[in-house]
Amino acid sequence: MIDLLNTTGWTKLWAFSLAILALAGCSTTAVDPYEGFNRSMTSFNDTADKYLLKPLAQGYEAVLPDPVPNMFSNLGEPVVAVNQLLQGKGKLAANDLGRFVLNSTIGLVGLFDVAALAGLDKHDEDFAQTLAVLGRRQRAISCIALNGAFHGRRYSQSLC
Repeated sequence: MIDLLNTTGWTKLWAFSLAILALAGCSTTAVDPYEGFNRSMTSFNDTADKYLLKPLAQGYEAVLPDPVPNMFSNLGEPVVAVNQLLQGKGKLAANDLGRFVLNSTIGLVGLFDVAALAGLDKHDEDFAQTLAVLGRRQRAISCIALNGAFHGRRYSQSLC
């Protein structure tokens, strides 16, 4: 470690300058062209989540048995597989198509996750990730009521 008390003035100045440059890299400011709109939508979303969506979700979980969410998750497996193919992940796509076939047949339309018992892991790929792999750059972040914050790639996914 440098002993700043016993060094020359130039060495102290050099060490001080390097410290300032290192700390300057930490203080970046992002420009948000939609800041006002995003803040009001975030406030709306927080209120809607607290008083409407969270009680509905808790009621849903209390009334429906656990296997039902597995069924909805199973319906998304082909979409995950297509995105994996578009990203060049053939083995993972085959794995998730296998999950879909097993859970749709032996697992009674996905009510039970028999594919997990067979050793087929679940993956999560979406169109926004596919666009990133294909080179689409991320745009400014925006916020929509009941949808939350997203960037340009995520918005493209919601349109598909």
